[in-house]
Amino acid sequence: MVRIVTSSSARKDFPQQRSSSSGKDPGSGGLAELSWVKTWSTKEKYDPSLLRFTRPHEQLHFNPEQLKLAPCDNEEQKDLLHEDNIPHEAERVVSRGCFRQFNLADKELVVKCPAGKIRDSTGNTCEDCPAGKKRGISDNDCIPCNSGWMSAAGASVCTECPVGRYELSMTSCEQCPAGKYNDQTGQSGDSSCKVCAEGYIAASEGSETCTQCQPGEEPNSDNTACDPCVAGRYQPEQGKETCLLCGVGTITVTTGRDKCDPCEQGQEANVERTACVDCVAGKFQSSADGGACQDCEPGTYSALKSSDCTKCSAGYYQENSGQGSCVECPSGKFSGAEGATQCSECEAGHVTETEGLSECTECPVGQYELSKTSCEKCPAGKYNDQTGQSGESSCEDCAEGYVAASEGSETCTQCLPGTYENRKDKACENCPAGYYQAAAGQLSCDPCEDGEISAEGATTCTQCDKGQEANVERTACVDCGAGKFQSSANGGACQDCEAGSYSAVKSSECTKCSPGYYQENSGQGSCVECPSGKFSSAEGATECSECEVGHMTETEGLSECTECPVGQYELSTTSCEKCPAGKYNDQTGQSGETSCEVCADGYVAASEGSETCIQCQPGTYAAYKTRACKVCEEGNVQPNTGTVSCNVCPTGTVSNEERTECTTPCNPGWFSQNGGLGPNCKPCDAK
Repeated sequence: MVRIVTSSSARKDFPQQRSSSSGKDPGSGGLAELSWVKTWSTKEKYDPSLLRFTRPHEQLHFNPEQLKLAPCDNEEQKDLLHEDNIPHEAERVVSRGCFRQFNLADKELVVKCPAGKIRDSTGNTCEDCPAGKKRGISDNDCIPCNSGWMSAAGASVCTECPVGRYELSMTSCEQCPAGKYNDQTGQSGDSSCKVCAEGYIAASEGSETCTQCQPGEEPNSDNTACDPCVAGRYQPEQGKETCLLCGVGTITVTTGRDKCDPCEQGQEANVERTACVDCVAGKFQSSADGGACQDCEPGTYSALKSSDCTKCSAGYYQENSGQGSCVECPSGKFSGAEGATQCSECEAGHVTETEGLSECTECPVGQYELSKTSCEKCPAGKYNDQTGQSGESSCEDCAEGYVAASEGSETCTQCLPGTYENRKDKACENCPAGYYQAAAGQLSCDPCEDGEISAEGATTCTQCDKGQEANVERTACVDCGAGKFQSSANGGACQDCEAGSYSAVKSSECTKCSPGYYQENSGQGSCVECPSGKFSSAEGATECSECEVGHMTETEGLSECTECPVGQYELSTTSCEKCPAGKYNDQTGQSGETSCEVCADGYVAASEGSETCIQCQPGTYAAYKTRACKVCEEGNVQPNTGTVSCNVCPTGTVSNEERTECTTPCNPGWFSQNGGLGPNCKPCDAK
């Protein structure tokens, strides 16, 4: 029996089909995916037209001319084709591909799989060797790749992992991670990736070698990059593991430096070596090549950012090192030269009253030295006429009748006018305000008289002006208050103004209230306006008078009342009210609304405040107590004035437009029966 099985390489010129057995894509490379099978006896003539797909309903028709041997696709296929093993009865069946060998033992055509594939358990189909394996010597089994080698699924051979990579589970060559390298092929496991030496990095994955860091750089923590030296550090050489901290007095401000810059004089580097900072007060740095700030010696000082120290001035000292200023010598001491570390005490009778002095001062006459810090004045009542004296005992008492009027007196003097001798305090004191003393050498002062005043130390008293009086202490003249006056030029007390008068502040007399004003109390600073409805006609009024009947004052502060005019009447003495419409008043000075009279019949007062009534004109009339004359209605007339009604026109006549007469509206031969209400004329013969 002979069974022919085609390879997928024989399908290129045929329609693509799928096997009923596997369902795989024909392009996947298996031998059973696209196959056709026909079995013959070795004595049976081979007929290619009988070839069928394994799925019976799909038939393939060959052109016999296509069944001739064609070149193999590759050398591997040529090696697998053994022509001398092909049965005599079967022709070579190929289509731009290679056939497989025949097994002469059972006269059956057997699949021989290509590299990377092995026969399955049926022997009729080829399948891929799994990843990490390759086909062995026979095509029945797969063998694993060697360590450091790998293969993908279906690979014909194993591939050695290149440098920079390592084999992982024989299925792939993985790149060494950044920061590590591998300079050998065929390595297995990530342990074959080596860490770069100090000062070297592997920047990318799969590195074969490491790169040396340049000056101004150092490797990062995982050796994947050369980082620039941070500010404050530097590296002058290449291939070094770390950057160096800048030396004392030097810095780097930017990154990636291979050397440090020195700080200028008066400065030093900060701890981080990233900036130059000024030497603090009390320190200095004099080197142009950089260095640390040093303390100034005792007797000297320095300001901020100093390159040297300055000696303390005379009058100052400094006992400690590293100071930013010198200290003033305290009062009672001095320093006479520069650079002092301590101050000296003044000799007896000499002082330094303030701090920071370079020499002591001799106490003058009238004073004495007290504890080296000040020259104290001799107390009042004592004197001193020599310089450079020490102690209060150097001050002497004045002779009786004389005083040392002030502290620090050099001599004693007699008390002057305006002063008196205080025997207890041994001093001349000013006469107090309100007292005076005209003579010298007196023991007391005299008080000022009434209406007089004096200031402290006065020799005479001064009289107060008009409109003023002396205060109780006789120390000042004060103005008379509003409502009071003082008229004497020799002084005196302020007195109250009488009722009906007033005064302003500092008045020498009182002023009578003006007409329209009054003041019922004494001692007042102003007068009061008469209220509306009242008046005062003369000066000095103590009260206001009521307006007489028919008179009024509408506003305050008036000196006379106003008579109500005609057409109006007085209402509660504060206003004149107009008579209402329909009434009139033809007299002045009237009081109450009853003074307004009703107009006679036929007369009207059309507006408020009427002085007289107006007679109604012809064509109009006015009923009793009406406010206006009314026009006669149509058909009615009134030819007279001052009437209370209109007359109806007789039949056959009508009222004219003015309502003053009745007229005949019809032409001759016509008549009207519409008494006064319109023409409506008819012919005389009409019934």
